Amino acid sequence: MLQNHKLSAVLVMLMLMLLGCKSDESVSFDPLPKQNDSNDPLDKYLYAEFQQTFNCMVRYRFVNRYVDDSKRVTPPDRSLVQPYMDFLKDHWVHPYLESGSGSETLIRKLFPAEIVLIGSPMYNLDGTVTLGTADAGVRITLTEVNDFDLENLNWKISQLHVMQHEFSHIIHQKYDLPDNYQKISEGDYTGSGWTIKDYSEMLRLGFVTPYASSDPNEDFAELVSNLLTLPESFFYERFLDINRNELGVLWAETDDGNADPEVVRGKLRIQEKYEAVQKYFKEVLDIDFEMLRTNTLARLFPPSVVSQEKELAASYQN
Repeated sequence: MLQNHKLSAVLVMLMLMLLGCKSDESVSFDPLPKQNDSNDPLDKYLYAEFQQTFNCMVRYRFVNRYVDDSKRVTPPDRSLVQPYMDFLKDHWVHPYLESGSGSETLIRKLFPAEIVLIGSPMYNLDGTVTLGTADAGVRITLTEVNDFDLENLNWKISQLHVMQHEFSHIIHQKYDLPDNYQKISEGDYTGSGWTIKDYSEMLRLGFVTPYASSDPNEDFAELVSNLLTLPESFFYERFLDINRNELGVLWAETDDGNADPEVVRGKLRIQEKYEAVQKYFKEVLDIDFEMLRTNTLARLFPPSVVSQEKELAASYQN
């Protein structure tokens, strides 16, 4: 859907589109069949790769009860289901399997019982767009499958951002948030007001996106998903380096040459949250977060696209 391959376009889309996470609703799902009686090659593939391996049922046939009646959607193109799930396995599952025993244990333990695939975004009655949902740690719904394009870095980043975001919700639903995480930006959460906030304003308050400011759960999920999908150097310059402004430009190169204390304060808050995430993954989940991050980004930005990554980061304007 995004054709200009600009990192800015990805980030703006992720900031403005509602992820629609339902973190504490109960949800019912069909029990997994003990065997696959289908002769359909696609069903056999999904059974072997996801149901037998991770106890996960992949739902690609459109069923009304998997989507709220208030949302308008298009079913996924059947021919794209297997390549899409291969992409998800390669870029989301494998980094967890490769990042130590604790990481592998987590992905196997918390793998959602259901993954529901939607071809289009989920269009809401209020004009917003839902990119994904996580329901009570049981079901993850992913959208825009019909835009599948492995040559489109925008699409890949967007899809993985949603998956990492929703899986982060499953993690904190099981193990709670890092200790005192919600106190770092206490008093600055905006609730539904995030939709009228911009990136620059939110960074000054210590959030990586406006949506992160809606509540502590979304703050955690947005931070983790951005850390696992944005180029490391880009994330550092934009969100952590206090020697640079909110656009990643050195203060000395700005018009007045002076640091904005509110931007510096916001970046220090993000650094504090980042350190809390690292500690949480290590002490609670037994995962080296930096190893997981390295392995994840290596698949998203292999050497063949490193030059493109640098160009994308340099092109970002808000």
